[in-house]
Amino acid sequence: MNPITNESGAPAADPYVPTPILTGEQLTAGELLLRPPTDLRAIAAGQRMVIYALLGGMALSFVPYGAGLVGLVWQVVSVVNLARPLKLKNVWLWGIGTAVPLLGIIVLLIINARATAALRAAGVRVGLLGARDRDIPAA
Repeated sequence: MNPITNESGAPAADPYVPTPILTGEQLTAGELLLRPPTDLRAIAAGQRMVIYALLGGMALSFVPYGAGLVGLVWQVVSVVNLARPLKLKNVWLWGIGTAVPLLGIIVLLIINARATAALRAAGVRVGLLGARDRDIPAA
């Protein structure tokens, strides 16, 4: 049975669909499925930036002379850029959390999981390095 409709095919009275635990909120099915494609493109771009920042930050941590700091700034900026289209509360707190050692990796993984959940809920295929632009429906 489709969670948006009942057995007769008519719209359900209360179409709340449980979202993954990491999203921390309940959205109606319409809010999940009818997210504007511009938001989906921003989420996909932000997710790719977070993934590249995570990989680049780990690589730069082994380079001397402050290159690790460049990776840390890159991670903070990418988390803030992804938290905005995901409409997360306390965006600045997500950025600060990224700057804390070990907690930063956890924050990057959580926000990546939230982006993946939002994209998959909209029907976008998400791969290892995020969603491709051609998989996102046109506006």
